[in-house]
Amino acid sequence: MQYNCGFKINFYFNNHEIIKIKKLPDYYRALALVGRIYKNKIDLSGNPMVGHFIRISDFFKDEDCKVIGLLHDIVEDGFLTFDDLLFLEFTEEIVDAVIILTRDKKVFSEYEDYISNIIESENIKAIKVKYADMFDNSSPQRINSLEPSLRNRLAKKYETQLPRLEEKLKELNEYEKLERKLAC
Repeated sequence: MQYNCGFKINFYFNNHEIIKIKKLPDYYRALALVGRIYKNKIDLSGNPMVGHFIRISDFFKDEDCKVIGLLHDIVEDGFLTFDDLLFLEFTEEIVDAVIILTRDKKVFSEYEDYISNIIESENIKAIKVKYADMFDNSSPQRINSLEPSLRNRLAKKYETQLPRLEEKLKELNEYEKLERKLAC
């Protein structure tokens, strides 16, 4: 996939900060981005958004999966572009996984089609991160704090799509049982 999305990084960091960030290892570079960009953002359950990204990252030992876990929503949420990620010298493998994980609702109006695209990509890292993302989003602690209609809609989405990702990971011999982490 090829995207030409321009640059948004200068909305969040000045040139001096960008130079310093580019010198960091991938994990710390991603953590700096998420920390700055999501620092005042709250999720639907009333918790800091950054906690979600850190929990996803913490599911993994693999460095690329940790980085992808931090960055998985940063383009979809409109904060950065794929060009920004390449400019910040994330590897093509990391950016490709973020591309796969970025849902364009014009292309995938149905969530099921979006999940199918991730599964069909055969990109193990993208599949693992989406599985961890949905696993964290479906935690009882997070989902039970939502208003009933939203809770029911999301619960249905997770109960139908999470098993599809799990099945694909098992098929690829990449499935690892995840342990719930407390949302904070």
